[in-house]
Amino acid sequence: MKISYSGFQDISNFNDNVLIIEEWVDAIVFDRWSNITNIQLKKNAKLQYFGYFSDGISVEKHFETLWEWSDANINCFIHGKGDDTVNAKILWEVAKSKSKIDIDAIAIVSDAWNVHIDWIIQINKGVEKVEGFLDETNIFLWDKWSVRGFPTLLVRSNDVKAGHGCNIEKISDEKLFYLRSRGINKNDSVTMMIQSYVETIFSNLESVDNQFHNNLIEEIIEKI
Repeated sequence: MKISYSGFQDISNFNDNVLIIEEWVDAIVFDRWSNITNIQLKKNAKLQYFGYFSDGISVEKHFETLWEWSDANINCFIHGKGDDTVNAKILWEVAKSKSKIDIDAIAIVSDAWNVHIDWIIQINKGVEKVEGFLDETNIFLWDKWSVRGFPTLLVRSNDVKAGHGCNIEKISDEKLFYLRSRGINKNDSVTMMIQSYVETIFSNLESVDNQFHNNLIEEIIEKI
């Protein structure tokens, strides 16, 4: 499948395996259940990708920069409950110069939930003037959990700016105390804090499709 015009698309029900963002297209994409495993950016293409993965799924996405001057921002939110396991592998392969990649991922880990995540930026040999940044955050709501996360940079070129980080944290007792001291009960305080994490990933959707954004946030908060 090809996206040949700029704007927002929900690709969750697409059955194709390959998605191509055409030249000079500024695409904004939401993905939940699609069969797409390979996403390619052509010259001067821009991509804002929003992924929401939950409920025991296994997902693998291979993004490829095959032409110069492409620009992408990947935003992924992962959540599940009970004994579910989410397996996710997101690989961004940069094969051409003068490109920019930014990956932000948040996983909220509920009781007895397993998370296995591989986030990878691969910058191939001979590629120049590339920026690649990867940030992963795992939030634990309860005391029983299992997470395996490997934010990885595979840099095979010298003329690049790249960095990665991984944060593991629980809901802050200090922030909870602050909210509760202002008359907000514990459940509402936790909900407010969770929503702030969710908005970190999906906030840019609000200006694109306000109703879609609001419905998505409400759905996620209710499930958590």
